[in-house]
Amino acid sequence: YDDKCDRVFSGIDRIVHKRSGWAFAAAMNSERIAGYECINGLDRYGWYHGDGMTQIMLSDDTEQFLNGYWDKVNPYRIPGVTADTQKRFPESVALEFDYLSDEDFVGGVCIRDEAVCAAMTLRSFHIDENGEKFDGDKINTKPCAHKCSLKAKKAWFVFDNEAVALGCGISANDGFEVETAIDNRRLYDRQAYSGDGWVNYGNMLGYVFPNGGKICTRVRKAEEDFFELWLSHGKNPSMADYAYIILPNQTACRTREYLKNPDAEILSNNTSVQCVYHKGLK
Repeated sequence: YDDKCDRVFSGIDRIVHKRSGWAFAAAMNSERIAGYECINGLDRYGWYHGDGMTQIMLSDDTEQFLNGYWDKVNPYRIPGVTADTQKRFPESVALEFDYLSDEDFVGGVCIRDEAVCAAMTLRSFHIDENGEKFDGDKINTKPCAHKCSLKAKKAWFVFDNEAVALGCGISANDGFEVETAIDNRRLYDRQAYSGDGWVNYGNMLGYVFPNGGKICTRVRKAEEDFFELWLSHGKNPSMADYAYIILPNQTACRTREYLKNPDAEILSNNTSVQCVYHKGLK
């Protein structure tokens, strides 16, 4: 593709947005597209990869997803995903038993390579009956039993210089904390910066929160250090929401200034309409 392109891959519930210097992707699921595959013992921790996972690729950070990223990242905080914090099991599921959501509202549209947007109704993985008991020695069996009532509406609006992520109607009653992971990146030798309503990773990737929220960060010490950024919705949320804007290739200073006068204006974020207006592109 040329430096500027937007694509909706309706056959796999994905969107891709590419500009010079950065790219963005979002992965969704539905009643016809499974949230993830985990056959023959592979991708056993990929539970949330189709639940709204976002990937931000920067030309100045090309090593981010190489060298075993998926084996090292915290699988409970996959960027873009809204999930509860209960334990999941590393399972291997036969293709004929792939879990499909109960929801069919999913899709996107691209506008003349100027912008792309997508939305989905999230119904988190749940098998209340007839699920297998976890046994790490089993390969290609049915999914493990897992009770989860979490639901949400999620949407993304991606423009030349920013990506806007919205969520609303976030509700669950299982007794667990619910989070929306925003990013989870190798820290390398970089620093994270933050202020009131904004965070910046390495003076190269900014995040602003025009409506606030409980913003959480940590450096996860493991084989490699990872910078985790998420929003907490608390235990048993009812109709919670979130809004954040991702600013690729922006310093901490420019991230802070963007929050004061954002080009992307959130017009609505409720279960009827999620809508963003970009002042510059009109």
